[in-house]
Parts: sequence; C-alpha cells; structure tokens
Amino acid sequence: MREHVIELVFDELRRAEQKFPGFPDDPVHAAGIIGEESGELMQAALDYYYGRGTLEQMRAEAVQTAAMAFRFLLCAPQLTEQTAPQCQLCGLEAATRCERCTTAVNTHGGEDA
Repeated sequence: MREHVIELVFDELRRAEQKFPGFPDDPVHAAGIIGEESGELMQAALDYYYGRGTLEQMRAEAVQTAAMAFRFLLCAPQLTEQTAPQCQLCGLEAATRCERCTTAVNTHGGEDA
C-alpha cells in the first residue's frame, strides 16, 4: 500500500512538471500552490463527508497536494529571498500605501501618484 501511494504521488509530480514546467521562484507563490491544492483536498473531504463526493476524488486531491509539497521541497534550494515592497521615501514595508508617510507604493517598489 505504501509503495502504491508513493508511486501515485511521484506519477502526479511528473505529470505536473510536464504540464507546468515553470514553478514560482519565490516562497510565497510556491507555497500558494500547496495552499490551493490543500483547499481542493479540504473541499473534496467535505464533499465526501456530506455525501456529495467520492473517496476517490478525495484521494486524488490528496495525491495532488502531496505532489506539490514534494515539488516545493525539491525547488526550495532555488527559491529566491524576496521581501514585500518598501516605501521609497521612508523605507518601511508597505503593501499598497505607506501608513507613515501616506505615499502609495506600487509592486515595483516605486511611488504611485
């Protein structure tokens, strides 16, 4: 049973790598892929629990989640260190607007008017 599950996960990993050869090079977006798959697994588990889904659908989502977790680990050495955009005026981290100096910050780290 264990060998069969591992085989399913690595088959899914190979399929995903062929279908989507690129993988995010930053940890947030790479982990987001796992989060998406995990959410689909949760939905499949809820569907199964409440009689709207099958055990096979739930297992398929679990395999996809595991495959993406492996892909994350395999790509981890290549993940780049990135930080959130910072305000160019005061240097504080800013999501969309620096609260300190009320300057809009775009995703490229510069100012917006």
